[in-house]
Amino acid sequence: MSKASEIYTITAAIEKAEEMMKLRKDWQPKNEIQKRFLKNFLHACRGDKVPEIELEVSSEAEKINSFLERKGFSIRLQPFPPNTLGFASILDIMVEWLYPGEKVKIDAKKGGMYDGVRIKKEVVSFFESTVHGYRHVIACIRTKSDNIVFITVPKEPLEGLDLIEMADMLSKNMDVLPGIYEGVRFPMVDLEITNDIGWLKDMSTTTKVANIPTEITQAVQQIKIKINEKGARFKSATTIGITLMCVAVPKPDLIIREPFLVWVERHDLEKPLMAAFVTEENWKNPGTL
Repeated sequence: MSKASEIYTITAAIEKAEEMMKLRKDWQPKNEIQKRFLKNFLHACRGDKVPEIELEVSSEAEKINSFLERKGFSIRLQPFPPNTLGFASILDIMVEWLYPGEKVKIDAKKGGMYDGVRIKKEVVSFFESTVHGYRHVIACIRTKSDNIVFITVPKEPLEGLDLIEMADMLSKNMDVLPGIYEGVRFPMVDLEITNDIGWLKDMSTTTKVANIPTEITQAVQQIKIKINEKGARFKSATTIGITLMCVAVPKPDLIIREPFLVWVERHDLEKPLMAAFVTEENWKNPGTL
């Protein structure tokens, strides 16, 4: 079963929440995957700018959901409890191969023929990268933009944060593999996946003012990938709800509605300097003092 993972819409939504809700950046994990996320991803990605990411913020789940729908995503947030803000973060990247590939058929190892693409060696480079003792042959396809597309076959299926970490390790350990292949062939892709990123829920911090406890209460992600002979499109949407868990309710005012006593004291006098009991007929604006 296909899996996909993407981290920058998650980090962008969290950083936007920190800004809008004036949250401290010292998030507290509630489980091992949150610890891993905070240590290896959120801290590492802070400061990275991805201009293609578009954000939406609202105190109403329906406004977030409408934004997602307009952008072609079907994920939804549930209605918010009190004191909650929702954040939607969308990444949409389209790349064109430097030169269009040609349509071919791919004879799958497990059987079946599939529509595929062949990219000639003039626009693809080859590398090898050994990770966890397994040698990966990697095709690196140039595009008309500064985006580069890499393709390899891993030793075993991957999902979640493992996908991002494996791609990162492969990329950082590549050695050039020259003069072996005439090109690369791979299947076309039309993928749409909804990721349960509920592991983010209950990750907490506090507000900078008043130290109000704050938790992630909803989290869901949807990824779409399309690849053909002309290029590829990578789309991802993450939406989260963040709730102030213990809002400091303002204390009520003391409202004087009946005749009242008012007086003046001075520290060096034994008795109040003056006192008055004021009834309704004197409740009036004195003008100037």
